[in-house]
Amino acid sequence: MCARRLAGGPLARPVLIQNSDADTWSHGIFSFEEEISAFQLASISVLETGPLRGVIRVVSQYGASTLTQRFRLTHGQKQLEVRTIVDFHEKLALLKLSFMANIQHPEPVHSMPSGYIYKQSDGLEEPAHMWVAVVDSADGYGLALLNDGRYSFSCNGNDLRMVAARGAVFADHFGKRDDQVESMDQGELRFTYALMPCSKEHFQEAANAADLLNRPPVMVMEGHHDGILPPVGQGIHIGSDHVTVQAAKPAEDGKGYVI
Repeated sequence: MCARRLAGGPLARPVLIQNSDADTWSHGIFSFEEEISAFQLASISVLETGPLRGVIRVVSQYGASTLTQRFRLTHGQKQLEVRTIVDFHEKLALLKLSFMANIQHPEPVHSMPSGYIYKQSDGLEEPAHMWVAVVDSADGYGLALLNDGRYSFSCNGNDLRMVAARGAVFADHFGKRDDQVESMDQGELRFTYALMPCSKEHFQEAANAADLLNRPPVMVMEGHHDGILPPVGQGIHIGSDHVTVQAAKPAEDGKGYVI
């Protein structure tokens, strides 16, 4: 993959979008682009500067809401991981994170189970699974955005956006909005996302990284005891980067496994 600057402007810029004209399910609405304002920078602090990892904490605020992002860069990894806490108290509005990519001919790509699909760079809100990307249709290089729990994205030109919180009225289909209604996504929300370079020739790198972000290895500490297993082992070996195993179960006849 060639070396290039992928940021075409501010990354992870928190913008507040008007959402008062939508019900809980956003019937008949296909884009969220009317900006009310933006969260303002409150503080930047360096938390770690070790040889293996660097961490910067960025705190932004709007009204009674606070966004805290910890940007973590680990030695030997391609992705910039961002651990995020949103203390959200806005009503009839949604918070998006904007990532302005340095791409001349933007082409959005959205993941789905066991694959991906190309979308239009038209600003429409589209679902995605564990990762999205915006690549240059001319040379195939671009920026991938991984996440562990956000599923709504848009791309208008080279501006890739992810919905972080949405303060819509709960179970509302344009009913009476008085002081008795409840709003969604109020209070503290936690999620993690990551940014990394990608290529349309090697989307499996983004897919594998997103898989690890969502299902990291779990370490279980226990006392020393004798056992029959070797100290190092693996459950399955995949010989191709283009193949992903989603499930495995014993065959009904007892002969091997079904992948």
